[in-house]
Amino acid sequence: TVKPIQDSNLGFASEQWMNSESVEFIRSTEKEIKIYSNGANVLAFLTDNRVPYYQIPVKYNPATTQVNPKYFDQMEIMCKEVHDNGALLVFFFSESIQRDYLPNQEELDSFCRMPVYREFPDSIVFFSDLEKT
Repeated sequence: TVKPIQDSNLGFASEQWMNSESVEFIRSTEKEIKIYSNGANVLAFLTDNRVPYYQIPVKYNPATTQVNPKYFDQMEIMCKEVHDNGALLVFFFSESIQRDYLPNQEELDSFCRMPVYREFPDSIVFFSDLEKT
């Protein structure tokens, strides 16, 4: 008998992900909030696609290695969404989702200069609290 991956405790169904404070935090957010992440697929899987998640912009296409000509424009849009429109950016530290075609935390910080909203053992959440401005 083949068990569904959710029952196998492997990959994103592992205890590490199922007990993630970051994922629990995302589950508790309002459904209308736009969420960007280097682990959009993880969030979609672990929250049953509760809200649409957006992958942070790719520097290059991993299948073709062709540079993304819209990368800087897409980064600018994402940063503006976080700074001005109440979007969240969840950056996971887990090596299982680190991809060299995505910007790392240093690159995100350098490009966007986003305020840190919450820090968890497995991620950092960037968000601009619009109520404070």
